[in-house]
Amino acid sequence: MLWAFQVAWTISSHTRNQRMHALNGNGGGSGGKGKGYNKGRGEQFKGTKGGSKSLTSPDTADVEREFRLSIQEALPEQARYRAQPSLLAEEWNAPIVPYQQLGSSGGISICPKHALPAVLRQVGHTARPCAVLLVESPDALGLKSYPRSIVSCSLSVAGNDCARERVTVQRFLVQLGFGPPVLRQVDGTEVRIDIHMRRMAAKFSVHRGWAPGEHPGNILVAHVQQWIPDIAIDQVQPRINGSFSFLCHSGQVDTLLQASGQDGVFYKQLDSDENFELVWLREGASLEEARRLATEDAASFGLAEKGKTGLLAVRFKTVDAASSFATRHSLFDSASVGRWKISGVPSSTGLHGLCELLHARKWTGIDIIYMDDRQAIFHSTTMGDASALFYTHDGQPHPIKFKAVNSVSQKMAKAARAAAESSATAKSSTQNMPSSQSLRQQQQQSFLQKVVSEAASRSIHNAPASPRRSSAEKRTATRTGETPDAKK
Repeated sequence: MLWAFQVAWTISSHTRNQRMHALNGNGGGSGGKGKGYNKGRGEQFKGTKGGSKSLTSPDTADVEREFRLSIQEALPEQARYRAQPSLLAEEWNAPIVPYQQLGSSGGISICPKHALPAVLRQVGHTARPCAVLLVESPDALGLKSYPRSIVSCSLSVAGNDCARERVTVQRFLVQLGFGPPVLRQVDGTEVRIDIHMRRMAAKFSVHRGWAPGEHPGNILVAHVQQWIPDIAIDQVQPRINGSFSFLCHSGQVDTLLQASGQDGVFYKQLDSDENFELVWLREGASLEEARRLATEDAASFGLAEKGKTGLLAVRFKTVDAASSFATRHSLFDSASVGRWKISGVPSSTGLHGLCELLHARKWTGIDIIYMDDRQAIFHSTTMGDASALFYTHDGQPHPIKFKAVNSVSQKMAKAARAAAESSATAKSSTQNMPSSQSLRQQQQQSFLQKVVSEAASRSIHNAPASPRRSSAEKRTATRTGETPDAKK
């Protein structure tokens, strides 16, 4: 007779509890209820993927981590170098050196951020070709004075089964040496690559309702799409002052410039030597009025906004177009006079101090358009002395510089340079004063005359007394019985 038995293995509740206690411990809940008993549904598995409980205890993870660290510490130095990403020797004109060994003898290395201070100390001052490749911008790492460029290069990285893989990356090539640079070497035929992208800036004006501070990039893209395809722009970089820098295709630059001012967004090109002629509108002119005037003139190139008060101006490429616009709308023809920028003058000096400085340097017909903490823009019918200046504050010299910013002022500066080269005593050519003055210029001159007259009046009434007494104030020589005889 054959007997058949069916056996079922089960785990008793006691054994199951022992296993759970071994994995999770007794926990810190009240009443000894075990780990996670008092937590909400799902919270007892917090920190695990998909809500499933990890079967690796914290103690086991710590042991595994310590084991890996001990392996890294036990590796010989050459094994560590072999495990690091390395450059390909055929791509560089300098020897490939691990960053731990980079020194004054030169070479190029891939330098991680944490090792940069030690590498700089190792290299010191060297005239040999020496450079490092960095992931972050050198300016962000405090290397503002070191030459740099962005390069594409190949890296050999360690893979599984002792294999090495080749990858292509972009890095900042920073020259640490003070001699010949480290250069990337390539094979093939050199070709010409035309530059079609122009660097531009967009300002979202707080005077036109935009919030101050940094804006997300999609706001600029949404605004640009109203005028040009969004594919025509690239590398949008928000700034903390509410503006953007970006690249725009050269074929779309003029279209975007003509849209400047729409919705309170102002565009300008950064990498251009071309200076627009500006016709300033009356103070207090609204954005709608300015846009209407600009769109009615086909020669205009949008609006510009300057200064703390948000003064508006219409841009033109030629002096004739700007002068014609000013005449038609009875505006001051600012395109017919020189427009200058002076930087370095502190705003605390005010209009009075700036005008005193300009008059002392032989500038005449001055009309200060605006002044802020960094610079001031002014018109002048006659060019004065535009040489570099400085003033001293708190024992430190601060430079002051002039710059010609429109075609008339550039012609003045060019004539002055030519006259100075031909004769040391030659004076720069001047232009006649326009027949009309701007209202702002008249107000400035009236204010300055009042300030000067008040200052002169104060200086007369508050003049110090003469150390010599007048004849009326002198005491007569009389004998009082107390006055001794004069010496003989």
